[in-house]
Amino acid sequence: MRAEHFDVLIVGAGLSGVGAAYHLQEECPTKDFALLEARDCIGGTWDLFRYPGVRSDSDMFTLGYSFRPWMEEKSIAGGEAILRYIRDTAREHGIDRRIRFHHRVKRASWSSKEGRWSLEAERGPSGETVFFSCSFLLMCSGYYSYANGYMPDFPGINRFNGRIVHPQSWTDDVEYAGKRVVVIGSGATAVTLAPELATSAKSVTLLQRARQPTSPHGPTRTAWPTCCGGFSLRASRVPLPAGRTWRRPCTSIASASAIPSAPKP
Repeated sequence: MRAEHFDVLIVGAGLSGVGAAYHLQEECPTKDFALLEARDCIGGTWDLFRYPGVRSDSDMFTLGYSFRPWMEEKSIAGGEAILRYIRDTAREHGIDRRIRFHHRVKRASWSSKEGRWSLEAERGPSGETVFFSCSFLLMCSGYYSYANGYMPDFPGINRFNGRIVHPQSWTDDVEYAGKRVVVIGSGATAVTLAPELATSAKSVTLLQRARQPTSPHGPTRTAWPTCCGGFSLRASRVPLPAGRTWRRPCTSIASASAIPSAPKP
């Protein structure tokens, strides 16, 4: 099968892939490019993760696009708002029309003689093999496996009578209300997940190897103007609310301090 050639191929249609596509079409308008997305939708991480409380662990003025500043009320934003932001950006700038969905890249090899990349991908539910070539390959596919999250091999796990769920594969049928829950780990996922579980679980215990510093839950809403010094976008073409100056907001990290402790045996 003959390979379809592009000047640039972007792998992944998530936050970074959409951003890369925008800059590419703005800075290199004569270059032909496409995005190869293994899944059936735009959003990457922010579409994949559906666990309770999923949100950014950075303020959206840091995480968002410089060409389309974050204008929502909350600067520490929930997953649904971020997903909407990515998809709206892709639609407004015509990036959604350049995405090849259901294209999972399996191999990529570089030829110095030809000065190009050769890619092999699986397309659609049937896994049909298709080929691409490009002069520049930009990987925006994340740093972890979308297929399965990491699950340690805990001795005796087969004797556990409860349900074991990895946040990456959370589904709507996971029931935790009124139950005793243990969250293993204390990274960004745990800090956002555990407080949300505690709203209806009987108890939530955060099991961690090392103490993770947190601070009391502070405001997550954007203040206009904010108390922090920052930078102004008045010279840009980005429209701002009347009478407001764009500045970095004050933000804080959510805390798991409100989680009830596990009952003593």
